[in-house]
Amino acid sequence: MPGQTQVDATDDAGNTVTLCSYRPAYDRKLSVPPLQRTAVEVKRVKLSYGSGHKAKIILNKINLNVPEANIYGLLGPSGCGKTTLLRTLIGRIKPDQGYVRIFGFQPNEPGSQIPGPAIGYMPQEIAVYDDFTIEETLLYFGRLFRLNPRFLKERIEFLLAFLDLPNKSRMVINLSGGQKRRVSLAAALVHSPPLLILDEPTVGVDPLLRQSIWQHLVTLTQSERITVIITTHYIEEARLANVVGLMRQGKLLAENSPEELMSQYKLDSLEDVFLKLCMTDMSIKAAALATTTGLETLSVTDPNNSHNLHPHYHLMATNGDLKNGLKFPSVFSLYSGNKESSYTLPPTPTPARANNNTSTTQLVEEDGLFINPISLGTMSRGAKYDSRRLDAGEYCSTIMAVTWKNFTRTRRNVPLLLFQFVLPAIQVILFCLCIGADPFNINVAIVNEEFPPFLSRIFLDKINPHLVNQYNFSSFDDAINAVKRGEM
Repeated sequence: MPGQTQVDATDDAGNTVTLCSYRPAYDRKLSVPPLQRTAVEVKRVKLSYGSGHKAKIILNKINLNVPEANIYGLLGPSGCGKTTLLRTLIGRIKPDQGYVRIFGFQPNEPGSQIPGPAIGYMPQEIAVYDDFTIEETLLYFGRLFRLNPRFLKERIEFLLAFLDLPNKSRMVINLSGGQKRRVSLAAALVHSPPLLILDEPTVGVDPLLRQSIWQHLVTLTQSERITVIITTHYIEEARLANVVGLMRQGKLLAENSPEELMSQYKLDSLEDVFLKLCMTDMSIKAAALATTTGLETLSVTDPNNSHNLHPHYHLMATNGDLKNGLKFPSVFSLYSGNKESSYTLPPTPTPARANNNTSTTQLVEEDGLFINPISLGTMSRGAKYDSRRLDAGEYCSTIMAVTWKNFTRTRRNVPLLLFQFVLPAIQVILFCLCIGADPFNINVAIVNEEFPPFLSRIFLDKINPHLVNQYNFSSFDDAINAVKRGEM
């Protein structure tokens, strides 16, 4: 039945949970898989912090294409700009140059729902409320996205079992760091978004659970046509993605399927490919520096020619063991034997447009970046994505969810409760006692020129003597002099 998905999981009590229920309005499925299309397009994006000669380039003319219903692995060391690039995708940061399109929309464009229900984002930082239980956290995000209550309940049961989370009534503040990251992952998955962006979700996760997460991501791309962008600094883990982008110092060095990259560079692992690309990039920079300084330049003409690279790299390559020369961290070295067969992903489909001049096994150079022509499909709204604007009822539903969240947090946070309600009351009382009381014993100089003093005397007698002390003077000069002397 269109709009439904069946997924089985087992909870802590041994009960089997089957998900087959309501999907939000932006969740559509096609009876026939469409031709390959591009879900995310990043074109010549440049971003820097600072100004003038102190400006630091974070993203340097990034060109990136993510095919729909694929897993895109963004690989690179810490500090290379992966998280900054993801923040430009979700609309948190606006690039200085270039543009980003997701399902044909730019972030924050009216009707795009980006940021919003169209994206599930798990940040690298732990971004969950400590004073919520696990169930309340997922309920809050489900209500934000206006999920059907019955579907949301089943979805929570499935995610609790799938991610091996403790009892749903456990407070988030009492969870370990790894468990909090899994709760954050569950919050990104709860509404089954058409685009899922995960920033290093497998850091600090048990290897068996990491295997289960990858298998589930594969299932999402195949059965629900969800597009996944996942960042990691584990090189061999990125091999499980359909397409990988190798990133270093704010630049995207290459973009292709792992098999095509290894075939293109005639190497046996992504570690070796990444090292070769890094050496090529360093040699190009050294050649540019030598050109400006007059030093001897390095010959860099073909990225496939290892003889043009660093001598240390060439020495390792001629010995036939590149890995022994330089080790990279690999999470799958924890497994015994080759377990990658259980993660085998289907090959990326042929794009909708034909290109008779380009072979699918060759990389295409565009703006200095070697990319896969397979990823250059046409931009579309996607098979799972619908653009729409929120109506008044949906805005009210979102406001109610946020109000419930604030009320729950305030009710459980006694210091915050005292600060918000008791402290203002104390301030009002102190103001009234110290500043806002009625004045009394005020000395007033009076010059009464009425003759006979009849009505004026009646008026003066009505003044409260506790508040005003009356002093009669026969002339204005005497009264003014008394005020100047401070007697009044």
